[in-house]
Amino acid sequence: MFTTRGSQPSVELETSSSDPQSSDAGSKGVGALWRRFRLGIVLIFALLLVTAFVPIGSHIFKSLRHRSVSDRMLTAIAHLAVSNNEDLTDGQLAYCVGWTWNLHCNCGVLPQWLPTAELERIVEELEAKIDAGPNRATIDWLWDEYGRLSSIDYQRFRPTLVENWSQQETRGWEAWTGQLAKWQSRYEEMASKKRTSF
Repeated sequence: MFTTRGSQPSVELETSSSDPQSSDAGSKGVGALWRRFRLGIVLIFALLLVTAFVPIGSHIFKSLRHRSVSDRMLTAIAHLAVSNNEDLTDGQLAYCVGWTWNLHCNCGVLPQWLPTAELERIVEELEAKIDAGPNRATIDWLWDEYGRLSSIDYQRFRPTLVENWSQQETRGWEAWTGQLAKWQSRYEEMASKKRTSF
């Protein structure tokens, strides 16, 4: 448009800042969208963490529970060394306790080898048998239970097997007699520790 002679045309330019309220609304929409996106990412990350750590936590809890029961079993096995056992000499008793300790350490310390519920049942029965007065039959019973439930065949080391017993009698029980005091002190040490059961 021309106004007067010699004047320049008047041009009206539109600027993007002509409506300040509409630009704020646009930036608020983008900001809200960005916040929702970040919240979604955080929630997905949290869900992944929970999904990963629940099985790990469950495994740790089961392992700790099995360890607690396993410690009870080791204490019960060591308790055999201080029990009145009239049908075994000191050397024979130490021999049986030592090999039974090895049996548990090699076949029962992991839940994959011996289920925790079964181990707990065996410990309770063994503790009852010890309270009633253990003997050689108690040791055989314990080895039978492990043989029945464990996935590891360790029975050839059973201390009361005729071959093993005869072989040890030939060597003499004196070497094992000195070991009995070790098992007795180990039991005293273990029994004095209070362990939390899971």
